[in-house]
Amino acid sequence: MILISNDDGIHSEGIYNLVDAVKDLDEIKVFAPDSERSAVSHGLTLHKPLRMEKTNFRINDIEAYAINGTPADCVVLGLYKLKENKPKLILSGINRGPNIGVDVFYSGTLAAAVEGYIAGLPAVAFSLASFNDLHWETAKRVASYITRLVIKYGLPPKVVLNVNIPNIPYEKIKGYKCTILGKWEYRNHLEEKIDPRKDSYYWLSEHIVHIPTGDDSDVKAVRDGFVSVTPLSYVLDCPECFSTIAQWFVNQEV
Repeated sequence: MILISNDDGIHSEGIYNLVDAVKDLDEIKVFAPDSERSAVSHGLTLHKPLRMEKTNFRINDIEAYAINGTPADCVVLGLYKLKENKPKLILSGINRGPNIGVDVFYSGTLAAAVEGYIAGLPAVAFSLASFNDLHWETAKRVASYITRLVIKYGLPPKVVLNVNIPNIPYEKIKGYKCTILGKWEYRNHLEEKIDPRKDSYYWLSEHIVHIPTGDDSDVKAVRDGFVSVTPLSYVLDCPECFSTIAQWFVNQEV
């Protein structure tokens, strides 16, 4: 069984195309947000009830549930409901827009996959690297191919795959590259406005800062027409920093 989630919502084109791409590989169960939850990162809902409603999916015979929570919530709840028949694989996406560079810290798409990793399951996040005139057929073919490889070979322990797909016709894809996170950063912009009651409110927007990046980066791979496959490890400690920080506390008194 494959559990599928996303952050664009259960009625998005991306999740429909992901299910369509892999539905012949195994039984599919969908647990996804009831509306868009982009950029919520790995938030969990702790202070209100989670509600789940079975919904009609666009592909017949697919069991799908809409949840009033985050992508991570959806995977947690999905794994709970499927505890008697645990999925073999978690897939997330297909996201509309890239998830490269520092996007991985904000992405709800990645968070759903990471929740699978926390549960000890292989997990893959898929993103189509554009917001307009989307080549869903390309994304479907890539998702099917990568999923088949993961089923065949498995994944190393403590690794999530982050797959970014160029938004071009499939025949123009130059190949697949294993990549590292590149330099793709944002600068936040806050605009203050006044509502009809004369109260201030703030609108957050971002613009991308393109930074020169190495040949093995996800940013360059996608720009050059390659599918970027980035293995991500969520072991966040820093052994090489340990001795430096430890020296702060030598012969120091509080």
